[in-house]
Amino acid sequence: MLSALAQSLGLAIGAFFVFSLSRGLIGPLFATWTNQHIESQVRATVLSMQSQLDAIGQISSGPPVGVVGRFSLRLALLVSAGMLTPSLFLLYRMQRKEKLIETELVAEI
Repeated sequence: MLSALAQSLGLAIGAFFVFSLSRGLIGPLFATWTNQHIESQVRATVLSMQSQLDAIGQISSGPPVGVVGRFSLRLALLVSAGMLTPSLFLLYRMQRKEKLIETELVAEI
């Protein structure tokens, strides 16, 4: 979103590099977290579904964002950021669930 709202090219490029770097660092961390929290019997299925859903999301949202991008690149970036916003709710919900489980485990000890 910062890239879309940047008033200067330098700030937009800087935001792009920071985003790219953070995404590159989070990838292995997310893979590790996923592998630790999924039972081994269903791990391959979950990872496969994850990749398929990512591809479906790219196919279904890419063309509409591309059409918006033909008129305004800034608006296309904002639309993309808006499409990702619901994932923040899911991450928050998962974090809250993990804290509850952790609290229960500590209470049992």
